[in-house]
Amino acid sequence: MLKWINNQRFFTSYKTRKFLISISNGHRCQHTDGTTHQELDVENLSQEDKRVFLEKINIADEIELKRLKLTNSRIQKILEYREKNGLFTSTDQLVSLKGFRQQTINKLCKIILYPESITNSNNIKIRGNLLSPVLTNIENLKSAVGISITPNYVSWSKIEKENCHLTDWDMFNISSTASKKVQMNDIFLVACDLITKIPYGDVYIFEAAQQMSNMAQKQLMTILAQQKLFQLISMLLTLLNINPDHNPNFMEHKQTKVHFLRPQLSARLFRTLVGSERVSGNDTIVNILNRCNDDRVKKLNVLDHLKSQYEVYPGIEKDILGQSLLLNLTFMNLCVYKNSQTISALFNRVKGEE
Repeated sequence: MLKWINNQRFFTSYKTRKFLISISNGHRCQHTDGTTHQELDVENLSQEDKRVFLEKINIADEIELKRLKLTNSRIQKILEYREKNGLFTSTDQLVSLKGFRQQTINKLCKIILYPESITNSNNIKIRGNLLSPVLTNIENLKSAVGISITPNYVSWSKIEKENCHLTDWDMFNISSTASKKVQMNDIFLVACDLITKIPYGDVYIFEAAQQMSNMAQKQLMTILAQQKLFQLISMLLTLLNINPDHNPNFMEHKQTKVHFLRPQLSARLFRTLVGSERVSGNDTIVNILNRCNDDRVKKLNVLDHLKSQYEVYPGIEKDILGQSLLLNLTFMNLCVYKNSQTISALFNRVKGEE
């Protein structure tokens, strides 16, 4: 159940509550029917997920099928079926093959649709999901926009997958929303203005919100400020999806391009977290821009004018601008490049990672 101001409870439909909780926690992604990955059943998948699953089975060659953890005998069954009957058009056809039980299909489906939830090449188990909702077809992704929101600023960075190229990096002052008298309509106008400035990307990455501590819950002003940020994020989520300049096919396919990365991953990766407090990451950003050796992430290629633009900002604004870059680099290296050094830095030294 979600608690709001003065301990009033906000009731929505069962499915809506589960979706909101998944966003706020950032640990597990629920399907539209409310099931989690652990409860995955291929028969309950959406038509789009089934299409993605079958497409992978149909186009994968022998090497790619081995990467899906299929035995040699099962791989041969798939190849023989495709050669004799053509492409698979339903999961029932796959189940009909010898050696393909329902449990096998469900496991295969999880590996294809949710690759970040399985063991990586270093045998480091990443429990739970890095993104909510889970991002499928990552191999087709060409660019990502990381968006960081603080009470006074929104910053963003755009990284092209090819050559890890930073092509857009900027920030926008939203301090007008910090006023006690600000209304929902004012926040909406700020969101509309932001939409015209945030660049196009194949995916938009926010950091999922952490649950507030008991101390924070007792501080009304903290709750009010947090509520305004949630309102702004919700509006941006909506506008980024329905705006044809950002998600031109949303009304047809109803697929979101906005995803939430598990909380504090970037802060842990780049060591900008001391206890529960964030510290400046300016030195880290300078090293990244200067392409200093850092095994944790792939080297970033940066346009000269973006470097110059960063250098003219005062300290606090540099830090805010840097947050969106560190967020985006964390996403790209974990979920897109599947950088083994990044995975090891984050998960190898942490036992019991949730």
